[in-house]
Amino acid sequence: MVIHEARVIGLPIIMSKFSSAEGSMLPGGQYLIGTNKEDILDGLNAFIDGRVPCEYVFDASQYNREAYEEFLCAIGEHEYSPEGTENA
Repeated sequence: MVIHEARVIGLPIIMSKFSSAEGSMLPGGQYLIGTNKEDILDGLNAFIDGRVPCEYVFDASQYNREAYEEFLCAIGEHEYSPEGTENA
């Protein structure tokens, strides 16, 4: 969630390579690093040097609609539709 919160206010994002990182990535939306100390230092230097991209488009309202739709489907309220519209 922290990644989405940072995107809502337009912050540059340095993101470590975690198991589901690909699902959280947006074009031009983050600087991906490993998890060792050299990678973390690289991410910090990239931020200082202005190399962390921040040109993403993130629609928080659309994201919330889609997340809510997935939740309703998970609890059996209705079928999932990838566009975020309800199929009650």
